[in-house]
Amino acid sequence: MKKIGLFILILILFTGSSLYAQEERTIDTNRYKAQKLENSGEYLMAAEVYEKSVQIEKSSSAPIKLHLVTDLNQAAYYYSLAGQYKMATEKIEEALKIAENLEREDVVAECYNRFGYFYNYLTKYDVALKYYQKALDIYTRLGLEGKAADNLNYIGDTYNFLGQHDTALENIKRAIEIDKKLGREEKVATGLDNIGRVYEAIGKFDNAIKYYEEALSIDRKLGLEEGIANALSNMGNAYNSWGQHDTSIKCFEDSLDISRKLFKQDSIAFRCTLNKLSEVCKSEGQYEKAVKYYKEAMDLYRNLRQGDNVAACLNNIGTVYQSQGQHERAVKYFEDALGIAREPEEDNQTSISLKNIGSVYNTQGNYDKAVEYYEKALAVDRKLSKEVGEILIDNNITLFYRFYWNKHDKIIYPYERELANDIKIGKDFDIISDLIGIGKTSISQEKYKIAIERLKESVSIIEELRETETGKLRKRLLYDLYNAYQLLTSAYIKDNDAPSAFQAIELVRAKLQIEMFFESEKDKKKRERGLWPQDIDEIKETLDDDTVIIVYANANQEKIVQIAITREEIMGIELSRESFVQSSIDKYNTKIKTLLLNQRSLSENKSDFSNVINYYGSLLSELPVQDSKSTVADASTSNSQRKTDTREIGRSLYGLLIKPLEEKIRDKKKLIIVPDGILTYIPFGTLIDENGQYMVEKCSISYIQSLDIRKLIKKRKYDENRKPLLAFGGAVYKGPDFKAEMIENRVQLSVLTKNIYSSLENMRMDLLMQNLYPDYENLRSIGNAYRGLGLSSWPDLPNTMSEVQKIKKTVKRSDIFTGKNVSERDIKELCNDWKFFDYKALHFATHGLVVPEAPELSALVLSQFKDMGKEDGYLRAEEIAKMEIRADLVNLSAFDAGLGGIYEHEGFSRLIHSFFLSGAKSVSISLWRVAGESNSPFMATMYGLVQDNGMRYADAITEVKRRFISGDFGEKYRAPYYWAPFVYYYGN
Repeated sequence: MKKIGLFILILILFTGSSLYAQEERTIDTNRYKAQKLENSGEYLMAAEVYEKSVQIEKSSSAPIKLHLVTDLNQAAYYYSLAGQYKMATEKIEEALKIAENLEREDVVAECYNRFGYFYNYLTKYDVALKYYQKALDIYTRLGLEGKAADNLNYIGDTYNFLGQHDTALENIKRAIEIDKKLGREEKVATGLDNIGRVYEAIGKFDNAIKYYEEALSIDRKLGLEEGIANALSNMGNAYNSWGQHDTSIKCFEDSLDISRKLFKQDSIAFRCTLNKLSEVCKSEGQYEKAVKYYKEAMDLYRNLRQGDNVAACLNNIGTVYQSQGQHERAVKYFEDALGIAREPEEDNQTSISLKNIGSVYNTQGNYDKAVEYYEKALAVDRKLSKEVGEILIDNNITLFYRFYWNKHDKIIYPYERELANDIKIGKDFDIISDLIGIGKTSISQEKYKIAIERLKESVSIIEELRETETGKLRKRLLYDLYNAYQLLTSAYIKDNDAPSAFQAIELVRAKLQIEMFFESEKDKKKRERGLWPQDIDEIKETLDDDTVIIVYANANQEKIVQIAITREEIMGIELSRESFVQSSIDKYNTKIKTLLLNQRSLSENKSDFSNVINYYGSLLSELPVQDSKSTVADASTSNSQRKTDTREIGRSLYGLLIKPLEEKIRDKKKLIIVPDGILTYIPFGTLIDENGQYMVEKCSISYIQSLDIRKLIKKRKYDENRKPLLAFGGAVYKGPDFKAEMIENRVQLSVLTKNIYSSLENMRMDLLMQNLYPDYENLRSIGNAYRGLGLSSWPDLPNTMSEVQKIKKTVKRSDIFTGKNVSERDIKELCNDWKFFDYKALHFATHGLVVPEAPELSALVLSQFKDMGKEDGYLRAEEIAKMEIRADLVNLSAFDAGLGGIYEHEGFSRLIHSFFLSGAKSVSISLWRVAGESNSPFMATMYGLVQDNGMRYADAITEVKRRFISGDFGEKYRAPYYWAPFVYYYGN
């Protein structure tokens, strides 16, 4: 969408700028011819029109220099559309020299604008801004207010593309003020449209609509039909992004009706609107309309002889029929698209059509035919990738190459090389998709060896690309790598190769952890190259006879992978969750829907499996009714039903996740679980076996994120003469002065996340420059991010004060920090003074949070008050990872992971992993915050068992849980709510 908007903007800027030629030409025949060719996609022929005009002007007895400048700039525009950027640059430079010799600053300024348009088209926005600013300076100096206003609009739009939305609005509003003063109402409407685009970009759709409607009102008053059509199209985009799809469709249709009346069907703007309308209708299930508009677009492209776009329309129509289950009809359109390709073995639409046909056969279960077409698509994509790749490995920048089906010679220039690289990567992504498709289908055919071969090849290509790419593209490749490894893991399990499946799981998890915490791309790549899968036999040797490790993977798939490792063997199976999910939805569907309606979340749609786990978490983490303000009768009924639901789901989860390997763990006293995805939030100790016993009653349960971390932790040897404990509790939460608007939708969240990355990067640069946080407001913007997500108001936790005081009375030689001293500044000072080397355990009884929408914000929430200096009161995972800790245990006793309102996000794992990176040997963390007085005796008793009986932390936590279950702390505390949230991640 952004690319389409930019293209239309550049089109308007170029074609709408007349220079001074129209002052002397009553009819610009060149412009008319060129625009007709442009609408047909014949950009080089359009450029030739102006090239001929330049030659005619130069050969005349008295060439008009201004005409030359106009024609050269227009030729440059069409060369840029054709991808010949060196030619475009040469033409603008020639025009600039002529303008400078004329000593016409206004014409020089127009040439600067041409450079601005050109670099905008190449998405080199910072360079574009420099040229726009040069032109603006000239217009301002010459007092050409109208031209200055135009440039302020250009500058505003460019800042919008850069994501600097406040600066964009500032410039556009300045332009509107000037245009209002000059009485240029049409230009005011243009500025209002531009403001609407800024608000649309940041997800403030109500504001965007308001400004589009103001622009529309002006266009209607002036009778500007094209402006009306444009404003309606803009409103259609905004309403679609806002989720008001019916209104969006109406706006698009009204826009198209006006364009048809004006006979503007061959315009690029019309085709863009038509394609967008088709997509919206398809996504809304209005299939008949979608097909109608795709066919209209197809007829237009056919008239323009744009075969590739005709094929694209045919493919789109086919996908509409495929989504309706009309497979034969879908295949017919895909095959028609195949027949249009000029050179089938080299046409990008060919590979798309072949993949589409393969997907139809795959859906029908005709796997042989599906693989046949996937293989054909793979062959096409390999050839296309090879063609571009051969260009890129040559250092001669004057080498010629062919750009897909458009056959014309081009001179490689730095930006052309960059574009070619993008094409190469794009084709490599297609190859990856083909290989994964073949691998997935081969698994369905039970041809596991073939699947493994194809999937390993896809992994190899992804890894090769990740070695050279950075930023967002590298993150996308990591996502693709994760998906490929999931399929590879499944294929290994089905092929009875549990060791290879385990190593695949471990490898990709290690890569994910590196991506989370290491800032520089160089460090990430270096650490990844150092990864080496652990030898299974070595792992077995580290296990006692009474210990079993259960590794879970593919928790987001229909079949979960489970691998059990004991001292004697390793085995793996796949667990189908279908029966568990269906029976749970049948029983609890209404309750689950009620729960989801009450949850605040901007996360993507949850799966049914996630929703069931969500519901189970809500049952466990809800305060028992007898502790809340309810009547005795209500409490009895509610508790009884909740207890029944909780135990039923606990039994079902045991049947799904434990029973298949029950024989392997029957005699094991220690269970180490490596969870995955949503399984991270299940307190396995609450699962109930066929005898009605909680798992925690039979074995000591601990967790670990990967066995690679376990190996690292086992090497850590710390001084035994350390003090036993340092505890933090009774933090104060009076609220910092953060100001930010609430996040309402995914677009606003995306903008917020981008700003978070920017602010964090600025902080890192400050650290590197040894100039800590010089920009106070920039730092506070991180606090504003919490405010925007509704996470800046925290109640006091009075019970945490008594908790740490009781711990201090129990544990000899322990120290505590309370009140305002439980601050980010104090904790960082303790760390900087190496005080965290002096304690065996660090205990944090403070708020904590996991942020699904922005995992980088997951943090411990420390004391917050008005005057906190440079800190924001949130000790984020990134900051924790940089601390120096030498503790056997970090205990987060009052944390709230959000169980009951969670999704498969990385925030929770990120926070745990940050403490392991800082040096901790184990982490205990609560999945929900327990109200009332049970926390204090739980923690004090646990530390007492470690101190007085010499127990391991894991065993002490298990023992306290068993005492709660047996009623030692009181009958009401037997409920899982009081003892189950505390999960222990592997340590000594």
